[in-house]
Amino acid sequence: MIADTATIEAGAQLGTGVLVEDFVVVRAGAIVGDGCYLRAGTIVYSEAVLRSSVQTGHHVVIRSGSVVGEGTLIGTHTVLDGDLSIGRHCRLQTAVYVPPGCTIGDRCFLGPGASLTNDRRAGSHMRGLSQAGDAWQGATLGYGVRVGARAVLLDGISLGDECFVAAGAVVTRSVAAGRLVRGVPAVDVGAVPPGEELPDHD
Repeated sequence: MIADTATIEAGAQLGTGVLVEDFVVVRAGAIVGDGCYLRAGTIVYSEAVLRSSVQTGHHVVIRSGSVVGEGTLIGTHTVLDGDLSIGRHCRLQTAVYVPPGCTIGDRCFLGPGASLTNDRRAGSHMRGLSQAGDAWQGATLGYGVRVGARAVLLDGISLGDECFVAAGAVVTRSVAAGRLVRGVPAVDVGAVPPGEELPDHD
């Protein structure tokens, strides 16, 4: 079902069973897989790819070059700023920001207001510096990483499989698999507690 007020440009590809609510825009060249659900106000730019069964909240922005894996949920007012990859069955809650160059693995959780960054020289484009090379480096999240509400991940860091970032933390360096970090700046306070591991899935 496609709402009368939605705009699906010529050249956009929509799979079967896609639901599109009011005032959604899907640009030419975008690919929206089978069973996706785009809620009101979502914008999907050209060359963005949504695999099957992706759902968006309201007023989500998905820019060119974003690839979103099967079954992932993208919360209201979240911005995927292009040239990034998000895995399968992830949950991005309300108002998450993911910039270019980031890679998020399967089954990750990002809490409300979590922000990833990619610019080690903040405002470098304003000083005429190149955006190539080491100027922009997105964060990389492994399998099953959990990031609490309003946490900030600085550029170029890696978060190992099933590590946990507490709410409000500012992560300035990479985190090993299975570790819990918290604070500003974030520090390692031990292993993720027993019983908190994610169940095995394919």
